[in-house]
Amino acid sequence: MAEKSPQKFYSTVLHQDIKKYRVKMRGKLSFEWTQRPLLKILASIKEKFANRLNDVLGEEHADLIKAAMAPGTEIDAKIKEMIANEEIDLLDENRELLLG
Repeated sequence: MAEKSPQKFYSTVLHQDIKKYRVKMRGKLSFEWTQRPLLKILASIKEKFANRLNDVLGEEHADLIKAAMAPGTEIDAKIKEMIANEEIDLLDENRELLLG
């Protein structure tokens, strides 16, 4: 699948829920379902971007902005495409590359 359709593969892998395992006392293993760390970062970035747009455009547009940034939209697809093509880098507060 990765060779035939890299975008579909990337999207599928990115949106899969994953199990986060923990070893408790006496070796008891437990897990919880969670999202991939990169997906959490992307969700946070999109939320902060939407909040900034709300500040500039006004709260009366909040629902439209949220709808435009939702999963499966053109904006969502463009962000994923840019990440897959390495056109977006994630930087820390010192402008150092986080991933790469």
